[in-house]
Amino acid sequence: MGEQELALADYQQAVAMNDNFFHAYRMVAQTYFEMGDTEAALEAADGMIAHFPDRARGYYLRGWMYDSLGEEQAAIEDYHRALELNPAYDYPYWGLAIIYDRNNDDAQALSHYCRYLELTIDPNAYVLARVDELGGCR
Repeated sequence: MGEQELALADYQQAVAMNDNFFHAYRMVAQTYFEMGDTEAALEAADGMIAHFPDRARGYYLRGWMYDSLGEEQAAIEDYHRALELNPAYDYPYWGLAIIYDRNNDDAQALSHYCRYLELTIDPNAYVLARVDELGGCR
């Protein structure tokens, strides 16, 4: 059994021991995804969201998974749900910006990149450079 499988088993045990341990639920979903088992990852993310429907981070994680799988509309919906729950959460803005940027919607991309930069404490170097390319924040 490799390191990821051992970690997954530990996270699953943590969930079994304490079903209110959000971080363990999140790590189960993320570890499945990192292992390449996208079906199990999305199933785990759905379970996490069902158990913690008011946690923005769960919707962000599932949105990130959807975006990584090319399911942009599902990702956009989850990112927006995350922002409804926590408008000060920086990562969904970054996720939305990437999708809009990929689809050549410069105005939306810039708007979301700039909002991400307003909220984050550790700005991503790519985002800083891309914002400059798009004309900067106002």
